[in-house]
This record gives sequence, structure tokens and C-alpha cells, in this order.
Amino acid sequence: MRVETYHEEYEATEFEFYVPSVVWTHCDVIEFRDRLAELPNGATVIKSVDGLWQDQSEETNIFRVIVRRGQVKLESLRNWAQNEVSRLTARLSQSEDSKQECVMFTEKNVKVSMCYLDPPKTKALTDVAKKPSSRVRRVQNG
Repeated sequence: MRVETYHEEYEATEFEFYVPSVVWTHCDVIEFRDRLAELPNGATVIKSVDGLWQDQSEETNIFRVIVRRGQVKLESLRNWAQNEVSRLTARLSQSEDSKQECVMFTEKNVKVSMCYLDPPKTKALTDVAKKPSSRVRRVQNG
């Protein structure tokens, strides 16, 4: 059986938000994660990563969001992320049980590569899929 696959590559910005596991289920963290998940393309959670903070071992969860360049203005997105982290830090500080000295996030440029079984739905990608190119691959399954 032959299978065609369709490839798409694009530039994007990746944000990773580091949240200690001890507050992961706190209502304000859940609300924070829900707002992040509303960004285009969804999000990925990397759970239970061992980390160090000020020479102390700490279990952390990472909430990763990847946004295609051009979907949202980068400066606006960065400001939005800083505001969300500030709000979260302030809310967590209201209780000694959830107070966090620091809430960290990172931002970096990435190149994303997607592989689809069906032709992509966007016009630009559909135009690419119509042309014979290295973006359409036929592979023998089995």
C-alpha cells in the first residue's frame, strides 16, 4: 500500500512556562493554563521534570505553547505572557502554601515541521500540495 504524506514547515515562537508541581492543581494555575491553551495551535504539557531552584531540587511541569509567526504580533504576545505570569505570581502569593518566589517562562524562535496524511486545509498549503515537490512524499507501508 502506498501512502502520500504532506509536509509543512514554518517559523514560530515557542513559549515555555515553568510551574512547580506543588501548585500545578491550584485554581489560579488551572485558570492560567486555560488562558494559555486558548492561543492558536494549543499547547503541550511536560509533566514531572526534575529541576533545581536555588540549590534545591524541585519537581516542575512545563507548559509549552508554539505560535506560528504572523498569527499574533510577537511583541503583543510577549507582553500578554508577562502580564499573565505577573497575575499568576500575585495570586499565588496570597497564601503561604502556594506562594512562589519566582515564576519563569522562556521564549525562543523555532522551525516547526508538520507531516499530514491528508492534504493540508489552508490555501497556501493546498497550493503546495498540488505541485510535485519534496513536500509530498510517497512511502511504501509495510
